[in-house]
Amino acid sequence: MAQNPKSVWSWRCVGVDGTMHGINMHDACRRQHGAGLSHAAFHDERNAFSWYCY
Repeated sequence: MAQNPKSVWSWRCVGVDGTMHGINMHDACRRQHGAGLSHAAFHDERNAFSWYCY
């Protein structure tokens, strides 16, 4: 969940008890594409939805 759509740094996971936890986007890319093969980056720091894996 992006708490602020105008910040790439605002992504959080919400736990079952409602607590919010930061997300390591590099780890998220590695989980999706394989360890050592992927990295996270963004196009625009002011757009929470501009993250991508490469």
